[in-house]
Amino acid sequence: MANQIPDILTLLPHRPPFLLVDEILSLSSDQVVTRTIFGNDHIFFEGHFPGEPVLPGVVLTEAMAQTILILHRYLYPSTSPMYMASVQAKFLQPVFPNTAVVFTAEPVKFLKEKGIGKAQAAIGEKIVATCKIGFGCPDIKIPMDDHQP
Repeated sequence: MANQIPDILTLLPHRPPFLLVDEILSLSSDQVVTRTIFGNDHIFFEGHFPGEPVLPGVVLTEAMAQTILILHRYLYPSTSPMYMASVQAKFLQPVFPNTAVVFTAEPVKFLKEKGIGKAQAAIGEKIVATCKIGFGCPDIKIPMDDHQP
């Protein structure tokens, strides 16, 4: 694809409120860069933690996983990847509401039916989290065309 980035909704089966990638900034066969703005209107900030809202680590991990899956689906368009193997994550700094987070993901080893990817989350130049995620593509097809944004 020459300088044309596909729509997120063609690469991920996730839909709001669980679509955690707002924008694809760049995409090639060896790396994807995405961005999400975690506004203070996200429901998880209400309870995590009242008066001192912090983005839950599991949400940050899911956004990194979705970024990895965008890259896999770009390389293997006929697959339906779901991360369901191992997750190794490190959280280096809290993420607060109204923050833009940039995610960068690369393949460690991608095969058509499974893979391992690594990702990092950054605010500006500061890395706030990293992960390595193993995933598989079960023998099911997620009806992507039936999902409306």
